[in-house]
Amino acid sequence: MDTEKCKIVLAVAQTGSFSAAAAQNGYTPAGISYTVDVVEKELGFSLFARTHGGVKLTRAGEQILPFIKDLVNAAGRLERQASKVSNLLWGDVTIGSFSSIAMKFMPTLLGDFKKLYPDVSVRIQEGVQQDLIRMVTSGGADFVICSHQDGVDCQFIPLRRDEMWCVIPREHPLAAGESVMPYKLSGEDLIMPAYGEDPDVFDLLERFHINANIRYSTVETDTAYALMEKGLGIVVTNELAMENKVFNGVPLPFDPPQYVEEGIYVPDLEEASPPARRFIAYLRENIAALDPEGAIIEDVADAGSGDDRQRPVR
Repeated sequence: MDTEKCKIVLAVAQTGSFSAAAAQNGYTPAGISYTVDVVEKELGFSLFARTHGGVKLTRAGEQILPFIKDLVNAAGRLERQASKVSNLLWGDVTIGSFSSIAMKFMPTLLGDFKKLYPDVSVRIQEGVQQDLIRMVTSGGADFVICSHQDGVDCQFIPLRRDEMWCVIPREHPLAAGESVMPYKLSGEDLIMPAYGEDPDVFDLLERFHINANIRYSTVETDTAYALMEKGLGIVVTNELAMENKVFNGVPLPFDPPQYVEEGIYVPDLEEASPPARRFIAYLRENIAALDPEGAIIEDVADAGSGDDRQRPVR
């Protein structure tokens, strides 16, 4: 039986009037009368006795009314539970990320996210830029967090801006200054992370037409810092990647300051899984609190693809 019709029957029983039930439910009195007639025909007996003073339940109506109430209440519980289920998230999310970003932000983010969505499991895969781009373009990750670079066939959502620095051996002449002009790197030995092909560092070298010597290459920056501490060369990196890792070298900013833009690469935000979309939204909503100086606040609708986004102004 149609629960909407049952609600009308209850309203008539409670008010004792077709007119009052109509006013409560946005019907005309004729519409209420017609609905009651339909229910009575379905049941095979009259529910109400019509009088000049209104309507009242028949004996059969009094016997059947508790069951109609139960049906309406059960329908309400079903609707409420369906609403809860539709708003629940469960499943897995695979995120690729720079190690520095994962260590700095993910513990707090994941701890709070778990309280809101306990049925979502998150797997973090750390890597350098090349690894992360391969992950997201091959389907190995729902989304990745890394530097922006041109030519990536994914949607890019900016999150933060990070300053680039030089980390210099203490005995090196450049270590005596307060900053480093980019052209000063010409002819210097560099220790290059990211398999010796860090796109952010190469971008800087190209923009300033710097002919530096890539003397040593590593995967992650930790080994690069260890080589630097032995006086084997200079490491160009970003500020977050230095945090709590440089102990026997001299970190210096560039003059003028140089920046990289970091954010989320996702194949298509609209096509991403519900837990992935929710985590991306949660990340964007909370990045300013975790990174007040570097956070970039931008509407997702304004975030373009990797092909048409412009590099940040430096």
